[in-house]
Amino acid sequence: FEASRVAHAGLQLLEVRKDTKASLQTLNTNLGISKILGTIDAETFKLSVGLVLKAAKRIQASLRVLVSGVEGVRQRADQCRRHTTKLVGLVEQDEERRRAWEQEEEERARALPNEFGEYEDTEAPEYQQQREVGGKQAKPSAEGGGGGGGAYSEEATLKASLIQNDRLFRQLNQDLISL
Repeated sequence: FEASRVAHAGLQLLEVRKDTKASLQTLNTNLGISKILGTIDAETFKLSVGLVLKAAKRIQASLRVLVSGVEGVRQRADQCRRHTTKLVGLVEQDEERRRAWEQEEEERARALPNEFGEYEDTEAPEYQQQREVGGKQAKPSAEGGGGGGGAYSEEATLKASLIQNDRLFRQLNQDLISL
């Protein structure tokens, strides 16, 4: 809206310039004739001053409209700048949240066993605690069962899975509450 207002004011200013230029050329001609005659009568002087005053008032009025339009453009640009700054801030916050969410997802993925029952980078802390026996770490047996002192039992595996599921459920609950 402001741009069209400025464009319209500019066109009006051009029109005023054209009209004023014609009036001032007439004035110049009249003053030239008076100069040739060597004297200027009161009526010509009054007409000359009136033409100059009228031209100046029209130019001032057109410039006021133009300045008002430019001020509107400045205010609109400032408003757009403020909105853009807010949007950039929101996008940055969203990007930070996305990165944090991806990092949490990676951590959760590492905490879960793959399809072979193995953990990626590190073992789950629950299993480390269960495997510690008298200060030594027990190794899982190849059969996957057995009740020997160094093997995982089905009960220990089930308990560790329940603990891990509970921890993930609580984390999910906290994430939902924070949203």
